[in-house]
Amino acid sequence: MERKKNNRTKILNLRLTEAEYRLLKMRFRGTIQRKFSDYARAALFSRPVVAGHRDLVMDDMMTELSALRKDLNGIANNVNQMVHKLHTMDNKGLLGAWISGFEKQHEQALQHMRAIRLQVNKIAEKWLQK
Repeated sequence: MERKKNNRTKILNLRLTEAEYRLLKMRFRGTIQRKFSDYARAALFSRPVVAGHRDLVMDDMMTELSALRKDLNGIANNVNQMVHKLHTMDNKGLLGAWISGFEKQHEQALQHMRAIRLQVNKIAEKWLQK
């Protein structure tokens, strides 16, 4: 089934007084809408507007935590690839001891990353419910 695209190609210019614009912006801040244009469109077409407040600090934190989660996943992937490569090498002498110690540190790092991922996911669930 082909999905119909809903591209907005028409522009509506609307002139407001300074007081009207401030009122509209104030009402926008009282909603959970992310974009002013989405709020204006909903108000214009008498669609329901969800009132509440959006925590901008939480929005910024989620952006940073999402980037951190992506970085942590990349680091974990790189470490796993390194360990795999080390296992395929000839394990003589100190190399075996180094691998053993490294694997212990690697597992500790992974446990911390799992804890961070769990917390980020919990925060994300709360953030998405707002």
